[in-house]
Amino acid sequence: MSADSNVVFFGIRIILPPEDIKSINFRKHPLIARARECKLQTYYGNFGGIDPIYYLLIGRKIGVTGPEHEEEVEVPAEECLRFIREVQEKLEAGEFGGDPKLYTIWKPDA
Repeated sequence: MSADSNVVFFGIRIILPPEDIKSINFRKHPLIARARECKLQTYYGNFGGIDPIYYLLIGRKIGVTGPEHEEEVEVPAEECLRFIREVQEKLEAGEFGGDPKLYTIWKPDA
């Protein structure tokens, strides 16, 4: 059983083509391997519900809220500043491209 949730993440977001879903599910995708090498976190899934759109987030998961997750996420300012700098440096070192952002993304139950 699953339920709607909201993902809070700092990093980059990549829209995955359908042919990449299998390697993502088995955690064999080259971007996941590179993220691991750079000590970055990943989060992926169908964020489109019945109209699938698969995202891969690379950076740092801040939290997930919803009925089957946390009710709220709280991060002190100093910790936010620290992980923002760390993620930016690691993304740059891993040559991921793109500008990291803070994402709060609704993930419907699919």
